[in-house]
Amino acid sequence: MVVLDLLPSEMFMQARQSIGNEDSDVALVITAGCPYSGWEALLPGLIESGFNSSDEPFSDWLDEIYAAAGVTDWVNPVQSLKPNDVIERKATALFKRRYNAPLLWADNRNLWLLDFLASFIPDARFLLFNARAEYALGCAIERELDPNQYIESWCKASTVLTGFYRRNRHRTLLLDVEQSLNAPQALSNACQRIGVALKSNTSFVSVAPESLVLERMLAQRFLSGNQVVRSLQMELDASTYPLGEPVIEALPQPTDLYRSYLQLKNVIQKLTRECAGQEELAEKNQLLYKESQRFRYQADSEIKEIRRENENLVIQLDQMQEELKASFLTIQEMEQIGKEGIEEKQKLQSRIEHLDKELDDRAKLLKKRDLEQQQLQSRIEHLDKELGDSAELLAERAIDQQQLQVKMSALEQKLDEQAKLIDGDRVQEETNRQSKQQENADVRRLEKERELLLQQLQKMEEELEHYFLQYTELVKENEAKQQEKQEPDPESAQVSAAVVSKEAPTRKFTNPFGRTNKLQKRENAQIELLKKSGLFDEAWYLSQYSDVKAAGIDPVRHYLRYGSSEGRNPSREFDTKFYLERNSDVAMAGINPLLHYIRFGRDEGRLPSKR
Repeated sequence: MVVLDLLPSEMFMQARQSIGNEDSDVALVITAGCPYSGWEALLPGLIESGFNSSDEPFSDWLDEIYAAAGVTDWVNPVQSLKPNDVIERKATALFKRRYNAPLLWADNRNLWLLDFLASFIPDARFLLFNARAEYALGCAIERELDPNQYIESWCKASTVLTGFYRRNRHRTLLLDVEQSLNAPQALSNACQRIGVALKSNTSFVSVAPESLVLERMLAQRFLSGNQVVRSLQMELDASTYPLGEPVIEALPQPTDLYRSYLQLKNVIQKLTRECAGQEELAEKNQLLYKESQRFRYQADSEIKEIRRENENLVIQLDQMQEELKASFLTIQEMEQIGKEGIEEKQKLQSRIEHLDKELDDRAKLLKKRDLEQQQLQSRIEHLDKELGDSAELLAERAIDQQQLQVKMSALEQKLDEQAKLIDGDRVQEETNRQSKQQENADVRRLEKERELLLQQLQKMEEELEHYFLQYTELVKENEAKQQEKQEPDPESAQVSAAVVSKEAPTRKFTNPFGRTNKLQKRENAQIELLKKSGLFDEAWYLSQYSDVKAAGIDPVRHYLRYGSSEGRNPSREFDTKFYLERNSDVAMAGINPLLHYIRFGRDEGRLPSKR
């Protein structure tokens, strides 16, 4: 247990005396409890009963204390806390304020400052709420907290609550959370014991027990056999002020568990369909993007080729113009020379006409190239539009399926990277393959979790059948004893003596709870798996356990339903008790050890027996 160093300094002692003399009529009620145990549900009802809620300065003051001490995990502090001089002066001003009505200061962090607050504020009253370990752990599991770490936190908080209550009984009231939620009027009456008068109010907000059925069942598994928790629970019960009869939660019905299983199954199927739809859409978009990139690359190549040809044509036209100018000058010189240059002039004129015709042909070719370039540009714009429409469709689908938004964003980012790095297609394909493998691994993990849940449900049903069979056997034994008292029959006495043996009582296979067809099929499949595994020796099992052989029960079905929980071995090669003791996770999950070894344990390298 962590002990906090909260002894007040000399400045605190002076401030406490000034507060006690000037503001003795101020009623401050400090509330605390085990964090995340559900006690916060009482706060709305307390506020409606006549309290003023604490304002923001109290929370800021606590923030400064924890920040100054460098404590980040306030649920399990690992170092001493002591306010510095600045925080002490702020506390003196904060607790001297006056209020028109009793002030309720509720904060989870008050739990670790109770001794300090009790010494610094002599007139304060304390309402402390404890939650039973099973109820508190159920609330923590519902908030997805780690069960083992939370059990340690609950033990620390419970020790603080009981210790503070014993030191400050005259102004402290320790109450049970569930009793307070179910009996608000009794809570109001109990507050008068520490001088706090509340209005009668029955509008407390409570958490429906049905919403924590599965969480409480898991909590029972985690707390089973924990002597430390049991001892602390007894201390809490002894210190808690009773508000009524203890709250006894009934065991959940198999029908309710089956409904929860169906709801979980529907959610898994929905997520699977959504993943498949998103994957198909991503593949289509990837193909469309690759096709557009191929067309874009081809079009860019053709455009570059056309531009090079156009540049060559322009250069040739320039050369022709220079030749025409030179030819024209030559003609003028020939005319000046005289009649001797007439023939040469005609030749030059013919060459000029030929060059003009060639120039016209080049102009037509250039025009044709421009038209082809426009067509390619139009095709590129059409592909860009199709790519934009595909991106819009992908964005709309991402809005409807928010759970896959992160994956879709990653895919869009990869598409943008492909647009910039055309040569990195192989790297992108490898990345997509790994992403797909990760998605497949997630699906397999969900299937494995669903399998474990189904096995736990089947185990619970078998335990309920076991209790029912025990009850039936007791009723039959009572009826037989009554008949023996009324009519002693030698034959019945012989039958009763034959039934009694040193072996464990053999169970008859009845169907008192109406096992569903689906679970029956699942059980038959598991029996078939055990028979084919080679690890179940039916003849050996019947020779070792004569009660099973005498009852004429299928040995595989008997081991699947009852034998594993009774510590019986299916063959010489597999030791049930050794496997459960060696693998605590299998024992806590309530899975048949031989089934777990066949499906998972053998591949994971787990040992079936000491040999």
